[in-house]
Amino acid sequence: RYGPKWLNLKISLIRPSGQRSLNTVGWQAHLTLWVSSLILSFAPFSSNTNKKSKTKPIRPSVYLGFALYYQVTPTAGGFDATRSLSFSKPHIPAIKRIGPHNEDLISVIVGNLLGEGWAENRAGNTRFHIHMGSPNVEYLMWLHNFYAFRGYCSHKLPVLKRNIGSNNKVYFSSKFRTWTYSNWNWIYDHFFFKGTKVVPSNITLLLTPLALAVWILDDGGVHPSGLIISTYNFFKKNDLNLLQKALINNFDLVTSVIRVAKNGLVLHLPRGQLSKLSNIVKLYMVPSMYYKLNGF
Repeated sequence: RYGPKWLNLKISLIRPSGQRSLNTVGWQAHLTLWVSSLILSFAPFSSNTNKKSKTKPIRPSVYLGFALYYQVTPTAGGFDATRSLSFSKPHIPAIKRIGPHNEDLISVIVGNLLGEGWAENRAGNTRFHIHMGSPNVEYLMWLHNFYAFRGYCSHKLPVLKRNIGSNNKVYFSSKFRTWTYSNWNWIYDHFFFKGTKVVPSNITLLLTPLALAVWILDDGGVHPSGLIISTYNFFKKNDLNLLQKALINNFDLVTSVIRVAKNGLVLHLPRGQLSKLSNIVKLYMVPSMYYKLNGF
C-alpha cells in the first residue's frame, strides 16, 4: 500500500491469484485512479505546485471516463483491457478519447515525467514523448510495448537513428510518442507551468511503486555510496523537497539532496536504503537495468 490509507479504495476485476506481472496487467481493471482523480479535481488537491500557476481547477466531469466499462479481451500476452476500445485507434479526435485509463498507465506516465519523459499540449489536448539513447534501448522497447499493447501509441517499433550532438559527437537514439488525449490535460497541468516541468504538490498521491520504478529506470544511477536520481535536468530545490517527502511518506525511503560536480542537485539514497528500494521496484524493472540497484 502507498499514500494515505483513506485512498486505498480499490475494486479489482478478473484478477488471478498472485498476478503481478506487467505483461499481463490487463487482467486488472483498477478503479483506484478513478477515485483519486475525482478527489484531485477538488481544492486543495487540484492546485499546481507553483504558487504562481494560473491553472484552473480541473472539472470532475473530465474523470468520468475512468468509470467506463472495461471490455476485457484475450490476447497472446494475456488479457488486454483497452486494445478493443475505439479510443485506442488512430485518427480518433482527442476529445473522444476519454478513457478508461488503468492505474498502471498513470503510474508509468508519472514515472516518465519525473524522469526523461516530456508532455506536449496541442490544441488543448495532451500527448507524451519518450526519447532515449542507444544504451537504454531495451528499456525503451519495454516502454513502447507497454503503451502499444494497451492501445496508447502506434505498434510500429521505434528505430535507432544517428544523431550529431555537441562537439560533433555522434550518438544513436530512438523515440516514440503516444496518441493525444483530452483527459490527459490534468497530468500536463500538474507537471508543467508555462512550459517548464515541475513536481506537483500532490506527488505523494501519484507516486506508486511502479511510478518509482519507472523513475529509477529513467534517471537512476549508481553512486559509490548508494544510488542517485538525476533530477538536475528539470527540477529545482523546492521540487526535490516535495519528492523527498513523497519518498519518506509512501515508502519510508530517506534521501538527501547533494550536488554532483557541475550537473547540479540530485537525490541520493544511501546504500543502507537500497535493499528496501530493491524490494519495492525490482519486480517492475527491466533486467538490463538491475545494475542501477548497486547489487541489491
